[in-house]
Amino acid sequence: GPTTFELFGDRLTIEPGQIKSLVFDDAGASGKYDIDEETIVFTFDLDDFKRLTLSDDAEFYNYIVVRLENAQAAEEGVRLGLWVDDTEKASAVIPNGGNYTELAFPGLVLEPDDDLEIKVSGSILVHASSPSLIFTPVDLELVSVTFDATGLDRILEDFDSEIFNISLDFPPDADIFELQLKEAKIAFTPLDIPEGFQIDVVLKIEALDQTGALLEDRTMSFSLINDTFVEFENLKDNLNQILLNEEIRTAKILLKVDPKVAAGQDVTLTYPGKITLEQDFAIVLDYITYASSVDGPEGSVEVPEELPLEIKASDIFFKLENNSPVALTVEVWLSPNPINREQPDADPEAVKNLLHIAANKEETSVLKLDPDEFTRLVESKTIYHLITFVNDSEGQGQIEKDDYLKITSWAKVTCTVNKREGR
Repeated sequence: GPTTFELFGDRLTIEPGQIKSLVFDDAGASGKYDIDEETIVFTFDLDDFKRLTLSDDAEFYNYIVVRLENAQAAEEGVRLGLWVDDTEKASAVIPNGGNYTELAFPGLVLEPDDDLEIKVSGSILVHASSPSLIFTPVDLELVSVTFDATGLDRILEDFDSEIFNISLDFPPDADIFELQLKEAKIAFTPLDIPEGFQIDVVLKIEALDQTGALLEDRTMSFSLINDTFVEFENLKDNLNQILLNEEIRTAKILLKVDPKVAAGQDVTLTYPGKITLEQDFAIVLDYITYASSVDGPEGSVEVPEELPLEIKASDIFFKLENNSPVALTVEVWLSPNPINREQPDADPEAVKNLLHIAANKEETSVLKLDPDEFTRLVESKTIYHLITFVNDSEGQGQIEKDDYLKITSWAKVTCTVNKREGR
């Protein structure tokens, strides 16, 4: 963390709707005509908002284009005043000889039940019959908005509710695959949640089979409270239970935020409507068991059991490809017996090797085994192994989703087959 999301995104704009034209029917077809304060009553379409404050931008937003058709302003011009609930909030003048102006009202505060009027006075020089004033409002840009549950959908119109989406893909060629988590924690401390606003965090876990069909899913949620630490309970147990499903091939973890307004509540957001989530997120692997019946590399030799064979020397090679920004120590245990993950050194037949790999490097390490150690391993039906990792970068470096550590292992053995006496 932290994660910050903006409920507004870009500044919110709304289309205000139309305003009918003011036609001077009794002005005649030519000559000077005095306007004795005509009034146009109209409303703005406020998209179910209960109260809004416009931005200070009067260049691209928050004004009404006013044009004279079949006439031009005369003498002192044509004066226009914007009135809200019997109070003039803005004014503009079409000057003598002109036919255009902009009635701007930046910073205006509006509510749905406001009485809006444009009052017009002055004089015009008529060029043709039916002169008129044409009103074309441009979009309104908001910096603050008050709404209830009805107006929430408009606020969330462009809101991306997804915090993250993780997919764990299991090997398609695995005869045995088990994955268990040592820790799974998702927690938040939210900041700056507006009063009256409720934000639920919803976690969905899905298990899919090899065809992509849903095997099972679980949904968990909690509500965020300002300055209060909250986390999903029993997350590790829920994940581990799903991961034990033998048919699973993909596990998906989807986390979303779900903003709500309770019935009867009003919420006020001010641009950009930022909410900050201090987050604590960790998924820590405990172990993976993976076995496959896929054939090994070419060049392997089958030695008949009855053929005498004496091991002279054996090397096990480990090629490490570290495609991540952290240096690692890799501890490898091999044994002919199942390995105790908590105390691998309790097995006297277990062999240990420490491998070190720098960030974004590729290295090869060799584990030399004496003939007895190697013989014990290969004579068992299964070579058990345990691999653990230690971050040597002291917390430096951010691991991204495409980073990986790849370990490739092979053995080189020198032996005598069908040894003759004295040779």
